[in-house]
Amino acid sequence: MEKAKTAADALVLEAIPNVGPAVTAYLHQLGIQTPVDLIGQDPYVLYQQLCAQTGIMHDPCLLDTFIAVTRFMAGEPPLPWWRYTKEREKSLRFLPARATQQPSRRKPSISAEGGYTASRPCQSVSGGCGHVDIAWSGHDSPQHRTSLR
Repeated sequence: MEKAKTAADALVLEAIPNVGPAVTAYLHQLGIQTPVDLIGQDPYVLYQQLCAQTGIMHDPCLLDTFIAVTRFMAGEPPLPWWRYTKEREKSLRFLPARATQQPSRRKPSISAEGGYTASRPCQSVSGGCGHVDIAWSGHDSPQHRTSLR
């Protein structure tokens, strides 16, 4: 499929630069059916909601993709998703913290003042405790908090 040059040219999700079948499926899972549904969406919240719905922490590159597609639909020029990696890394400063349960059953806890906080790990594909508290701040929207179960 030919990719749209502007947001107005994107009539289906896969016409948006950086969006293929996998990202389309994730967006559908979030209730995003058309490109206009992305207008005004916060990419950090979309990523957080997807992780909450699936119970796993997705690759942070997916967050970069959500940033790219929401910016494109807001009228910015099309850029490859990896152009947003440094921005995401600044917004979500990952600092390892102590793990409080068996390392084989969970991901380590993560905390960062003014950034991403996960007090407990999410459920991995193979199992785990199944609970994570997430808070984001330091990006262009208000702080958001959710609990993954």
